[in-house]
Parts: sequence; structure tokens; C-alpha cells
Amino acid sequence: MLTNKIIEATNGHLLDRFTELHTKVKKTYLKTKFVCLLIT
Repeated sequence: MLTNKIIEATNGHLLDRFTELHTKVKKTYLKTKFVCLLIT
């Protein structure tokens, strides 16, 4: 029972980290794309 709770907590944490990272990457990508559009 306890093991399942630990696994759930870890998965939740990893998912949060992944989502955070994904959002950062997406924002950076959009900024870069926008700058490229301005330059060209």
C-alpha cells in the first residue's frame, strides 16, 4: 500500500517537472519563432 503511494507521488512530481519544462521549451520556441519572423 505504501509503495503505491510513493510511486504515485513520484509520478506526480515527474509529471509536474515535465509539464513545467515543456511550457518553458514551448515559450522559448515561440519567442524564437517570433524573432525569426521579425528578422526575415
